[in-house]
Amino acid sequence: MTRRGIVASRALWSLWALVPVALVAFHFGPGQAMYREDRAVVLVARANDLQQEALRLQGIAYQAHLAAINARMAAFAKDDAALRKSALEANAHEDSAYALASAGWRQTAEALTEAQTAVDENGGVVRDEIRLAKARALVRSGDIAAGANELEDLLIDAAEQDHEQDHEQDHEQDHDQAHDDALT
Repeated sequence: MTRRGIVASRALWSLWALVPVALVAFHFGPGQAMYREDRAVVLVARANDLQQEALRLQGIAYQAHLAAINARMAAFAKDDAALRKSALEANAHEDSAYALASAGWRQTAEALTEAQTAVDENGGVVRDEIRLAKARALVRSGDIAAGANELEDLLIDAAEQDHEQDHEQDHEQDHDQAHDDALT
């Protein structure tokens, strides 16, 4: 083997030895961010499916509510045991339908919590949309206090972001004004 061939062989082997280093660097760098984004997409899609199911259950519960109202109106001020029994059964059906809808909304909120955790590092509009959907799901599940707290936290964060943006714009305007004053 010639000297030139030996140098070329060593150069190729050296490059080949760097491939695992490059793969590890990718895995622990942009690969992690890509993994989190892919995971968030899956979690958001799952939460969306759960939300659609919860909406369907909410619609069924609303229809049961209307039926219970009609049954109570029919039984109101009447001395008919069959009508009272029908109203009680309609009430029980309404309660169970709303319990199912509430459970569906709780599952949606849990799935949105997982999605929020997956995108927390990236932040941005997607994270805020997930937080808003989670807060709505919590309220619809009956956990109004937790949903209201989540909405309040979201509003506080949005106000802080607006304040920071306003501060940055003011700083840039002051800097531009000082620059213009220095030129004149």
